[in-house]
Amino acid sequence: MFPLISLAYILKEQFFDFYVAELINEVYKLYQNCFANVPKKLVTYFQVLIKTINKWKDEIFNYLFHQQKGLYKILESFNLNDKSCLP
Repeated sequence: MFPLISLAYILKEQFFDFYVAELINEVYKLYQNCFANVPKKLVTYFQVLIKTINKWKDEIFNYLFHQQKGLYKILESFNLNDKSCLP
């Protein structure tokens, strides 16, 4: 019924998979697979997240590798900011 909302939800859930990845290379691969094919209609909603991760991915993913709980906090802050994007 609402395919773009479903796809946005799937992308968000794929992003949470980074948290459970056991190897740093796996995190990079999950990130590339997750956001490689974001439809143009959804890019605006993920743009801040994608730009931030692209700019700081080494720092974020290395922190995740060494402190698994760290990405959870980052994700929660994105969730809080994400709600402000709603009309």
